[in-house]
Amino acid sequence: MNRTFNKKIDAQQTEFDWISSTDSEVEAYNNDPNAGYLVSNQIIYDTMRQARRTSKIKNIKQMNQNLPVLLISGKEDALGNCGEGIRQLGKYYKKGGLNHVTVQLYKFKRNEILFEEGYTQTWQHMYEWIEKQILKKYDNTK
Repeated sequence: MNRTFNKKIDAQQTEFDWISSTDSEVEAYNNDPNAGYLVSNQIIYDTMRQARRTSKIKNIKQMNQNLPVLLISGKEDALGNCGEGIRQLGKYYKKGGLNHVTVQLYKFKRNEILFEEGYTQTWQHMYEWIEKQILKKYDNTK
């Protein structure tokens, strides 16, 4: 799988370059004994089955339609098909009737967007979204 995810990366240094464009993050991942192991076919099957189940329109329609949803991804995240997976999920949620779906893609970011170079901007965007969509709407102190 790592070779597949690394395909769009020009200057590959490790099999895990798809994770981050920040060398120190890739190195930390490479050195983590709990990361990078091969998962079983059963885990992949169960994950895909659950993803398919939860993205069915009939199941989305059972969700709270006013629930604010933020979907974020890196535009260079091979695992999310470079943003296409997140865009598609956002469309499904909207088609299923969710009223407040925000899709945010970050240029030049890969899988670990919360720790990529410039991560403070990502965290700031998340905070501002939470503040706008949740805190201000549901502030009972006023």
